[in-house]
Amino acid sequence: MGAVVALDRLLDGRQVWRGPARQGQASDHLASGHPALDARLPGGGWPASGLCEVLQAAPGVGELALVWPALAKLSQRERPIVLVAPPYRPHAPAWAAAGLDLAQLQIIHAAPKQALWATEQCLRSAACAAVLCWPQQADDRALRR
Repeated sequence: MGAVVALDRLLDGRQVWRGPARQGQASDHLASGHPALDARLPGGGWPASGLCEVLQAAPGVGELALVWPALAKLSQRERPIVLVAPPYRPHAPAWAAAGLDLAQLQIIHAAPKQALWATEQCLRSAACAAVLCWPQQADDRALRR
């Protein structure tokens, strides 16, 4: 299990790529539900469109708690929230307890080589409120595509 490292330390050490700085409207971002995190995120929350990457030593260490509040809000818009190649079967009672409308949750079981393709198709459709993907391997070029 990896050591816990403060976000400030990662940012100061330039170990986290923040992307280009841009001036955005508050409507371009969705509050994460975590005020301390929102204070550090450019624009004060998750971008309404764009890639957010959460890196951790291993999946299943509580990373979903970072996105559940925002996903709960998005699930009320009656558009699907898609999980592509999740490493574990989502525990429906936990997602419901986090406030998500389970009727909006869709799961795509994809082989590692197809996970990014499935994600791209979901994003291109513009039908989804959010798409979460757990690719086995992805380089920066594939992620930007």
